[in-house]
Amino acid sequence: MVTKSTTGTREEATKASWRVADLAGEVAWLRARGVQVQELPELGTVDGIADLGFALAAWFVDPHHNWIGLLQLNDPGMWTRGATTGAGQADVSDVPGPDAQAN
Repeated sequence: MVTKSTTGTREEATKASWRVADLAGEVAWLRARGVQVQELPELGTVDGIADLGFALAAWFVDPHHNWIGLLQLNDPGMWTRGATTGAGQADVSDVPGPDAQAN
C-alpha cells in the first residue's frame, strides 16, 4: 500500500507498506545492513515488531524521513492481490505518524 504525500518527501506518516511472509527474518536482514527498525512503545513493539491483531508489523524511516512499513498478515488470504481496501484495512490510528517517537 502506498499513500499520497500532502507535504512532499518529509511527511511523518507511513508512506508505504510491504507484505512479507517472514517479518522477523526481514527485520533481521534489514538490521544486519544497518537499518534502524523503530521501537514503538505505544504499539508494544518487541524487538521492533508490533502485534496489531490482524498482522505483525515493523517500521523504519528512510533517508528522507518517510516511514516505511512491513506487514506479515496473520491470514494472508484476508486480502486479495493488489491494493488493500475495505474492512481488512488497518485503522489509521494503528500506524505510526507524526506523534510516534523515532529511536
